[in-house]
Amino acid sequence: PANRPLDWSQDVFPTMLARRDPLYGHVIGGYWCDIGTLAEYRRANADLLSGVLYLGELGDHIGGGIWTGGPVRIAPDAQLFGPIYLGEEVQIKAGVVVNGPAVIRDYTIVDNRARVDRSIISRNCYIGERAEIHGAVIGGQCSLKAGASLFEGAVIGDRTVIGEGAIV
Repeated sequence: PANRPLDWSQDVFPTMLARRDPLYGHVIGGYWCDIGTLAEYRRANADLLSGVLYLGELGDHIGGGIWTGGPVRIAPDAQLFGPIYLGEEVQIKAGVVVNGPAVIRDYTIVDNRARVDRSIISRNCYIGERAEIHGAVIGGQCSLKAGASLFEGAVIGDRTVIGEGAIV
């Protein structure tokens, strides 16, 4: 029905079974990952970065399991431990530590002494000084102020601001 969300496993399939509609399956020979949960979404990203799933070149390989989607700026004292994907015009500032698997998308700034660990950060984000992100997913156009911390399983929606020193 229009204007009503439906879930395949909770709505569509049970209705089809109740009406005795035919249901079919198909065995595939390649990679499959249902990204309907945070854990599986993160796993699919990690599989792509680590080479378990190959969909073509990720971008320019700059060494150490790090790929870029265009020009990036990485401070000389930043520490990056792949696998990592950095989008176009990403800025990694002084003292930053990034532990993969991690994805930091286009036009995102990771400010001084911030830490990103096993996380996915969408486009146009600002990660403030000394911010910490561990096992989280951040939507587009978000801002984490100085000293903010995100921990395992946190999901931050688009255009969200996380205040200075906040813990999620």
